[in-house]
Amino acid sequence: MKHEQAERTAEANNHSHPMAGDRSTVEVDAVLNSARAYEVKPTLLIVDDEDGPRQSVKIVFKNDFRILLACNATEALNLAHENTIDVAVLDILMHGMSGLDLLVELKRIAPHIEVVMLTAYETSETA
Repeated sequence: MKHEQAERTAEANNHSHPMAGDRSTVEVDAVLNSARAYEVKPTLLIVDDEDGPRQSVKIVFKNDFRILLACNATEALNLAHENTIDVAVLDILMHGMSGLDLLVELKRIAPHIEVVMLTAYETSETA
């Protein structure tokens, strides 16, 4: 019974979501719906070399995800080796390894990870 309710909720969410045609949104919704069916929060990895953005993203998603924070790519990769990461939010421009390079490494560890890239800088290379 509980499993059937979770399936109906997942179908309703996917059909009623304003961006249901967007692949990334649908996949992130699927991760959330799957986890809710088993009453387990999916894991969100937030990586930014500045504390303010890390904490801001954490505040937004703390009710829906188990949150892991990393201040650099090395720390993020260690967390990815030790935990199952469902979704990652990565800053593009960080000291040391960039968020784009980190994305490649995270996908090598776990190809299923959904990734959102963030930056405070608008350039033609990162836009």
